[in-house]
Amino acid sequence: MDPTPSAELVSIVVVGQFNPAIVTPLWLEREQLASPEEVAASTLKLIHPDVSDFSIGEKNLQLRRDRLTLTTSDTRFEEAMRDLAVGILGLLRHTPATMVGLNYEAHFKLPSVDSWHDKGHQLGPKEPWAGFTNKPGLVSLTMRDNERKEGYRNITVGPLSPQVLRVFINDHYELGQPEASEAQACIEKNWRSSIAESRRIATELAR
Repeated sequence: MDPTPSAELVSIVVVGQFNPAIVTPLWLEREQLASPEEVAASTLKLIHPDVSDFSIGEKNLQLRRDRLTLTTSDTRFEEAMRDLAVGILGLLRHTPATMVGLNYEAHFKLPSVDSWHDKGHQLGPKEPWAGFTNKPGLVSLTMRDNERKEGYRNITVGPLSPQVLRVFINDHYELGQPEASEAQACIEKNWRSSIAESRRIATELAR
């Protein structure tokens, strides 16, 4: 049986040049990207010329001058989060944007501390470290997959706690045209396949 994550987090990050002050829950409602009910229940953390930070439904949005980040820890809303990102970028289509990250994080509970040590030995063999370390242990390991020309995938594994394995996958894209419309197209094209592949990778690593 495949291991089941105890928690999952998905996010979209777009690097560019933004105006945070314009993106608010009321702006989303006016542009028909959020319902009046969602806006009424939204949680404002900060609205400022340098950062707009709020939660709407189960989606968290933070917009800084250099990046847009949308996150949800409830995977039932990952498609709604993706649609919100696409909608915002469509409205800001001429805004400069250079990079997109489609990110997935999963936590897997292991049956015992010994199970974690076994997993750590599997992912990070200790033999190369034996001559100059005392009881080496895996803290964090990142591998990069460079198969595609427009970007790469970074895969990071390590312990979140003594019995929880954390897998974080950053699927990184360099945009051919530095505009938000290109970021929008990248997300529309790659989101579902990227998250599906990240889930597959995380499950394989947790076996």
